[in-house]
Amino acid sequence: MRFIGLICLLLIGVAEAREVTELRSYGEEATSAIYVFTSPSCTHCRDYHKTIWPEIMKQFVRTGRAQLFVVDMPTSRGSMDISKIMRCLPEDKAEKLEGWIYENQSRWMDVQNPRNIFLQYAQAVGMGLDAFNQCLADENLEKTLIEQRNRLSALYSVRGTPTTVLRHGNVVKYYVGAERQAVLRGLDQDLQEFEKQ
Repeated sequence: MRFIGLICLLLIGVAEAREVTELRSYGEEATSAIYVFTSPSCTHCRDYHKTIWPEIMKQFVRTGRAQLFVVDMPTSRGSMDISKIMRCLPEDKAEKLEGWIYENQSRWMDVQNPRNIFLQYAQAVGMGLDAFNQCLADENLEKTLIEQRNRLSALYSVRGTPTTVLRHGNVVKYYVGAERQAVLRGLDQDLQEFEKQ
């Protein structure tokens, strides 16, 4: 049984190494990794990005305690489009756009075709019309997003958004939902334990 567990951990490590190079990330490489499973069309994710995301960036990512990886979990055409656009932008511009998308979720969620709204946001962070159209037309990027969503949600047994996963070596911790204190306290306590090792 121990041997099977070791094989599973090795397989997770191989899958993680492949995924990390393809995911949208924030911060410098660190010994601990935080994976945020999120969807732009998820209202709980909006709350998460309003109250938890800034603190994760401030307390854990910008201090170098962990690197943050975003696992896009698009559930609609609009959320797929905006996930693709964020992938086509540099880190700082993607972070700004992501904030606007969640902050203004009610503005674009019920619109039949929110691409004009997305174009306004993308242009505000410096993305031109041609780059915007090329990004949205990129079928390989869309396939990559779908494959990552499916592989990583299966790998980490993620059943909904938002879900935060902390990985340190072969140790994996989960924080489900958008309850600010529970997620931040859990991350901090577990990172402190990892940092003692």
